[in-house]
Amino acid sequence: MSPRTRADRGRPGHKSPAKTAAGEWGCPTCGERHPSSFDTCWKCGTGRNGDPAGPDWAERVSSNHLDEPPSTLAPIGFTADGEPVFAVAGYTQDGKAVLADKILRVAPSSTRTNSWAVAAFVCAFLIAPLAIPLGHIARSEIQATGEQGDGLAITALILGYLWTGFLIVFVVAILRG
Repeated sequence: MSPRTRADRGRPGHKSPAKTAAGEWGCPTCGERHPSSFDTCWKCGTGRNGDPAGPDWAERVSSNHLDEPPSTLAPIGFTADGEPVFAVAGYTQDGKAVLADKILRVAPSSTRTNSWAVAAFVCAFLIAPLAIPLGHIARSEIQATGEQGDGLAITALILGYLWTGFLIVFVVAILRG
């Protein structure tokens, strides 16, 4: 750790570098994570070693070969001029399209199973009416977080509705005599 970082540690507003995966580094100013091929934070311009953004920071960020597609990504087609065409992988917050060749890292999908989906599935066999709201809660959480368990939630909803329907028919039949 450099003396400068130690001195900044207690300063108000100073952020520690983010914990990163292998091959990544965290910006000591804003905490943004970057691949090891970058030496400047693309968000605030701070250098990997904590140097503040200088007047040339935009040039330093753009000089990291963002215009060169990774060699492992295959285009989906070619133009009449022979230029490769890449699929649109998504959109930025301001609505700009991001092509597949520009993605540096993909957000990992969760391998965790949603707890609400498990609870809904169990309730489908024990307390069927309770499986219905739990299944809907699980599905909305799964869509928001990317967790596993959508199949469990759907199964719980189907069983919950079926068992609840049978229960209603059974109670009505008993009450009618």
